[in-house]
Amino acid sequence: MIVNVLNYDMKFILSTFFLFVSLSSLAQEKGASCEVTLTKKEFLEHRLPLKCFKISNDSVFKSLSYKIKFQGKPAVDVSGDFRISKARYYLQTAKTGDNIYIFDIMLDNDNIVIPKNISVTLIKEKLGFY
Repeated sequence: MIVNVLNYDMKFILSTFFLFVSLSSLAQEKGASCEVTLTKKEFLEHRLPLKCFKISNDSVFKSLSYKIKFQGKPAVDVSGDFRISKARYYLQTAKTGDNIYIFDIMLDNDNIVIPKNISVTLIKEKLGFY
């Protein structure tokens, strides 16, 4: 009887431990949401802002695909060159203050924590007085 109780307790403890480990790894798969402000020019240069990703200085990555949603427009799947996608047209028609949402991000580097989504608010172009 005591052996059965100990056996049951050990199974319970092990199953609880493995459940915890599984949930922890799922939680780390996607990072928190990220909010940034960018000009249209900055957005074109850095569609996926580096500050939204937990990366080391020597990490290199390439976006494989992502979805992007412009205010008042349907979501667009972007894989490959952004410059020839429908999203580029939507960016050209976007106004200062509009929000752009980037989600379902897939990268070629599994060691980088990907944010669940990125919210970009477009700001006015900066004047270049240097």
